[in-house]
Amino acid sequence: MSDVPPTRMNQQIFKGKKKAAEGGHKLLKKKADALKVKFRDYAKAIAETKQSMSGDSASAYFSLTQAEYAAGNFKQKVAEGSMTARLRVGAGVDNVAGVKLPVFTKYETGAAADNQSLGLVGGGKKIQNVREKFTDLLEKLIKYVFAMFLSVRSLLSVMEVLCCAVL
Repeated sequence: MSDVPPTRMNQQIFKGKKKAAEGGHKLLKKKADALKVKFRDYAKAIAETKQSMSGDSASAYFSLTQAEYAAGNFKQKVAEGSMTARLRVGAGVDNVAGVKLPVFTKYETGAAADNQSLGLVGGGKKIQNVREKFTDLLEKLIKYVFAMFLSVRSLLSVMEVLCCAVL
């Protein structure tokens, strides 16, 4: 800088460089703010899902105990059935301020459950209740573990780089 002659042309060049640097800083700041907002949303969703999962898991396992009491031990019959998945997890990408975050969704394969006749002798309603509660618990588990954990981990790594660049 000391070997640059103080002319009007050099002053204009440095004003342009300063303006470009300020614009770049402003864009990085906006990107960091958008990522911070998304991170807060994820953190809130994680807390809510985690809170509801504890009650739902207790409820699901209690309904399993009720069904075993009403229908007897049906775990062997379930294990003997075909093991085609009725629910699967699909992966996608969400773009937040130029940062690609993993997004996971649940979709049904359309495979018919072959153990629909389970509980015809007794406890059919209880077994259906167990199926519904564990399906709900699985949806929340997908939301909590896959979507939130991986997205937050990606966000934190990008935010760390951005915050160092902005400061």
